[in-house]
Amino acid sequence: MRHSRLPVSLILLIVLISVAGAKDNWIEQMHKLQAANATNPNCKLFYKTGEIVATPTGSQVVWGMTEKMWKWYSTDGVKKYPSACLAAHQGKADVEIIFNLGGTEQIQGADLARQTETSQSATTFNANMSGDVNGNVSGIANTTTTSTTTTAVPYTRTFKPLTAYVYRAKDGELIGTSSMVFTRQIGGNNAGFYNLGAAIGSSRHLHKMFEETLELIVASGITDTEKLKNAGLQSVPTSQQPLATKNQGSSQDFHAAIAKIQVESNPSGADIEIDGSFVGNTPSDLQVPEGVHTVAVKRAGFMDWLRTVKISSGSSVHLSAELEAKENR
Repeated sequence: MRHSRLPVSLILLIVLISVAGAKDNWIEQMHKLQAANATNPNCKLFYKTGEIVATPTGSQVVWGMTEKMWKWYSTDGVKKYPSACLAAHQGKADVEIIFNLGGTEQIQGADLARQTETSQSATTFNANMSGDVNGNVSGIANTTTTSTTTTAVPYTRTFKPLTAYVYRAKDGELIGTSSMVFTRQIGGNNAGFYNLGAAIGSSRHLHKMFEETLELIVASGITDTEKLKNAGLQSVPTSQQPLATKNQGSSQDFHAAIAKIQVESNPSGADIEIDGSFVGNTPSDLQVPEGVHTVAVKRAGFMDWLRTVKISSGSSVHLSAELEAKENR
């Protein structure tokens, strides 16, 4: 019995259709949840998510979710915070969650690699003996030598911060922020282990960031369902478009509350924490919301360096940390 084989082109077409179907499936599920939330009595407030993207005329907010975001917000998010609900696309929302992926920072370093080499050498000897016994002795003496060498293997580590800003949609007031850093190593002696640990840590920190955004929303104090009904938040329209539709306005309202902090240290390569969250290594240029922030610079073997700064929107603050070795205290 002969079995006919499908052409390779047809197989590829089937795979592409399957992938596209899977993508459409999660978008369809998101739209269904958004529509159901409009009449869900458990919903006390609504939020929508967006991302800052660069354009030739400036930055803009793109509203929507990625599949990775959807998987968390539609599962753990719904379970842990049932009163915070995803609003329909372009519908009215009580809170806006805006993600901003910062610029890439790099640090150079080196791993120490030790290599042990063993060598053998042979020496011919010839000796005469005299006394009670006279004679001549000859032979070969083998000598083994072991040496250890240490070499520096250079590497480059890249850091890319991601910050989530939670705003009250009515007046643009900043409710709070959550930050994390993506990192990767190129070169060095242990890049594989470093990148594996970084990938695992990034996934965990990303989920924690998502959770913190909903924590901020729930803690914002807007829990009056009747107030939300009067504001029209219970009658949001269903989504008519998929993801990543650009906001018709600019992101000026969002960026009006952003300031910059430049942090360097001696020695460099120290960890930077802003308000208790790791955001990168020195030297770095960072974006933060206006207000009061606690900046910590930490490095193993040195005393922690702390400063509290108050910065206004559009301003830039430069911090230079002279780290003091612990043994000098």
